[in-house]
Amino acid sequence: MKKDEEYKTNEKSKSLENKIMESHKQFLEAIKDTYYLAVLSSLSLAIAAFTKDTLVGASTYAIVSASLFLCAFLCSFVVKLAPNAPYVIGSYISMVVGIIFLVLVIFEFAQVVPLVFKWIFPIFYAMGIIILVQMINYYRKIAKKSEYKIPRFLGSITFFLGVSTIPILTTIFVGYYLSEYLKYPLDFYPAAFVVIALIFLIIALIVFLAFPIFGLLTVIVHIFIKKKERTSRRCNNVRKSHSRTKKN
Repeated sequence: MKKDEEYKTNEKSKSLENKIMESHKQFLEAIKDTYYLAVLSSLSLAIAAFTKDTLVGASTYAIVSASLFLCAFLCSFVVKLAPNAPYVIGSYISMVVGIIFLVLVIFEFAQVVPLVFKWIFPIFYAMGIIILVQMINYYRKIAKKSEYKIPRFLGSITFFLGVSTIPILTTIFVGYYLSEYLKYPLDFYPAAFVVIALIFLIIALIVFLAFPIFGLLTVIVHIFIKKKERTSRRCNNVRKSHSRTKKN
């Protein structure tokens, strides 16, 4: 009896050790897959430390960006250990907003370093247009090829918003460069021009907010319907197999 008890305790301890070792492997793999977000967070903190006395705005944006990248790292790390949809969405949102704040840091540097203003922003603009065209093409395919009305409707709206974003971005980009080179005071422009510019900025803000929201809704609905189709097909296949076995 004593030998049996000792054997059982040894087996329990071994199984516990194996579980700890397996969890440690998962822990290391999760860090390996998500460490770059922690690196981005530490780099943003380094930027904030170096610019705290000279560029207060850049330092503030860098601290916010570091916090968001750290949040994205934690969410991604949790997803690797225990997959969960809210943490995935939190990771995406934190990473995207963190990148936006890093771009704001570059804007602050551009006020001081003219070379940044001349070359970095055109590169960002070109990359943004390329990514935007690919996204528009993706939503166009959903709007055309989807068999259901809701994804087609959402895809069409997102496609229209994406196409509208390109001329709006181009106008803002050209206007920003002209304002930096011309540098006329606000009193120089007529009142009608200022009103039109404000209306344009409001429309641009609405489009910029609506495009990612409708795009996310389109993707979620599209994936949900695809999963529903797969489950229904599996259920039909299972029913057919059961009916065949009953006949036999």
